[in-house]
Amino acid sequence: MINLTNTNFFKNTITILLLFLSSLTFAQLNVVADRADSYYEVGETANFNITSNISGTVNYTLKYDNFTTPIATGSLNINAGQTLTVQHQSNETGVVLCSVTQIGNSSAIASAAFSPLEIEPFVEEPTDFDAFWNNQKNILAGIPIDAQVTFHSNTSYSTTYRVNLANIDNRRVYGYLTVPNGAGPFPAFIHFPPYGDIANMALPDIELAERGNVLAFSISIHNAEPDLVDPNAYEPNDISNKEGLYYKTAFMAGVRAIDYIFSRNDFDGVNLGVTGVSQGAGLSTIISGLDSRVKYLIMSNPILGQA
Repeated sequence: MINLTNTNFFKNTITILLLFLSSLTFAQLNVVADRADSYYEVGETANFNITSNISGTVNYTLKYDNFTTPIATGSLNINAGQTLTVQHQSNETGVVLCSVTQIGNSSAIASAAFSPLEIEPFVEEPTDFDAFWNNQKNILAGIPIDAQVTFHSNTSYSTTYRVNLANIDNRRVYGYLTVPNGAGPFPAFIHFPPYGDIANMALPDIELAERGNVLAFSISIHNAEPDLVDPNAYEPNDISNKEGLYYKTAFMAGVRAIDYIFSRNDFDGVNLGVTGVSQGAGLSTIISGLDSRVKYLIMSNPILGQA
């Protein structure tokens, strides 16, 4: 039986454990493009530099995404501390990923963008695309913002308010606005939520407001206060009919949030950005295209879709 009151026992055990851990070699596999911004023109060659702190076989895959046939696959024998290079020259616009794995080591991934500003749409734009969305924005513009703003919380550096605004289809836009202390005027960012139908998908973005010294407006796309569950989240949704698409109201929620920011005296009137991850990234990307008042887009892992 171990005597748990024996201090020397614990000291000796901890010492042995630390010595053991310090003797381990922790695996680390890495791959990076040879340009810091990963930007290349079509016809140029991207060099993916692979390093590992253990020797062995590294498997690599060059691909456009996880859903299409890989561009190339292969294996390399690497020595610890050595740098090996996988090259790719692209003759068309797009983003190429280099994914590497090693037994007994972590996996890693890097990307190279080839003339990304020249990437063409994969499908043709519907002939009524602009007319449809301009009509939705006109409908929204005819609805008063009806901003209902109440105090939520504060810190030494900012104040957060609950906000809800009128939207199309007799819906409301719910969220939290965090305002930094000071007279302003401030730039602003609208934060769109990831996918989900649970409470608190949208939360006060206090860190963004305080560190960025910006108005931070975090909104939900559902028709309920952000800390409550909307029983009709993502319903009804008819993806065969553009008028019945659930995300139609989500896109207009984003436009209405922009309307509200532009109505505030503490906004600088110019510098508006949108941001989000996953669904939020998809929403940010689309709304930055729908509304020319958006000047900045920061997003990660964009995805948007419903079955």
